[in-house]
Amino acid sequence: MTRMRIVIFLAVLTFAAGCASGAKPDQPYAAGGSSGGSSEPIPTGPGADVKLYHQGIQAAKSGNVILAEERFRMAVNANGGLVDGWYNLGVALGKLGRHKEAEECFRRAALSRPSDDRIQGAIGFAMAASGYHSKALAHFEALLQKDPENLAARNNLAAVYLAMGRFDQAEEEARGVIRRDAAYVPALVNLGEVYYRQGKPELAATVLSNALRQDQNNGQLLTNLGRYYAEVGDWGQAKGVSHTGC
Repeated sequence: MTRMRIVIFLAVLTFAAGCASGAKPDQPYAAGGSSGGSSEPIPTGPGADVKLYHQGIQAAKSGNVILAEERFRMAVNANGGLVDGWYNLGVALGKLGRHKEAEECFRRAALSRPSDDRIQGAIGFAMAASGYHSKALAHFEALLQKDPENLAARNNLAAVYLAMGRFDQAEEEARGVIRRDAAYVPALVNLGEVYYRQGKPELAATVLSNALRQDQNNGQLLTNLGRYYAEVGDWGQAKGVSHTGC
């Protein structure tokens, strides 16, 4: 059960495909967990750090997390100033279940970008995934003290409460996000899971069916909504959601 709740929390951690020079990344890429080698030679000499970084991005895009971790690590070893390299190395390590190492990488990235919400969020993700829920709570609460309108931090706080089984507080924080932005899908997903865990699958399905209008391609949303419909015996809707996600 704990694993399922943590998945909701960590679903937003994706690889950042940015410039290795340290510019803020743009389009994120999700990655799977396959392994395997690479036919690409290992770059050496001037510019090797950037080439290694982009090899890591390509490996991540293809779903080869093990190779991605290897190339991102080589890139930051060649140039410790590659902020996105540290961040992506952390993401790869997290997907491999090495959350403490991932946190260390995110903290290295945060040294250069202390105000980057994505990086700060990743630090909290790694804490929670390692089982340090109290530390994760303190981390996100500190971010909210600096900026009460930080919706990502508030939603992450809700997700940690959800992982701890503190459903009333999870609901309060998720609703706090939705009051500020009714179309914030991650908070709707967390709120739906709160209701489901409280034995209210009908209400959970209603929340997520509304969220589906905002994002019809959210894998976590579709998975959870199908589960909720199945729980209440609405197999037609459950099957329809399954087909939508294909």
